[in-house]
Amino acid sequence: MPIFLLVICVSVLVVPVGASAARDERQGQAESYVQQGIERYEQGDISGALAAFTRALESDETNADAYSYRGLAHHHQGRIPEALRDYARALSLRPEDSLAFTGRGIVLYQQGELSAALRDFQNALRVDPLNGDASIGLGLVYEGKGDYKKAIAAYNRALKIDADNATAYTGRGIVFYLMGERAQAKRDLERARELGDSKAADFLQRFDF
Repeated sequence: MPIFLLVICVSVLVVPVGASAARDERQGQAESYVQQGIERYEQGDISGALAAFTRALESDETNADAYSYRGLAHHHQGRIPEALRDYARALSLRPEDSLAFTGRGIVLYQQGELSAALRDFQNALRVDPLNGDASIGLGLVYEGKGDYKKAIAAYNRALKIDADNATAYTGRGIVFYLMGERAQAKRDLERARELGDSKAADFLQRFDF
């Protein structure tokens, strides 16, 4: 083979390898920033988390996790349009994203769009049957729709996933109260209070047992 052809062939082989290495490095940086963001979010540093997730996306704009978690951070800070855009982007990159479905479902529930929220929570559970937050979301939606039996079933599911989920006990306790089952409601709310849910303590004071 002539030397100039050999040089061309080698160049063709080398360029993709170099590009692949650079891409892998950017993706690795993005993953590192995502982990930093999660740690900061869990520590209550929402602004720091938001900055880390944004840095992740500057490194790799195709990182679905960064969009999902940044959506959570936006939502926490009350930036609803930004949260919805990030959840939508995450789902466009990864249609089976249980976290994005759950986050968007919570926003939709808070906006009173119960049917849309229901679809998102159901999709979240289809992708990840052990998603306790999505189960609680279902409970909230069914409670809002007045379907108390399905709400109880959703909270039961959440408690099977995590037997110490205070939010699930509070939700189930409220539904039992609405159904007139005061003794069971009180037991659930007391258990939620023991687990540290201040809302349960408020309901125990407000409700007539």
